[in-house]
Amino acid sequence: MENFLSKGILIGPRIGMKKQYKRQYLVKFEGVDTREKAKNLIGGVVLVKLGDKKIQGG
Repeated sequence: MENFLSKGILIGPRIGMKKQYKRQYLVKFEGVDTREKAKNLIGGVVLVKLGDKKIQGG
């Protein structure tokens, strides 16, 4: 997962996010401009928690 982080940039926050996840952002990869493409690439959306860079797959 760390490899994806180094190639990605932070975008977001996600619309409709639950209150406790408002500080998490989607990772946008080079050449991947939609959430569906990201899902196909990694099998799910990757969220990055700001500050500690904690990864949460989904």
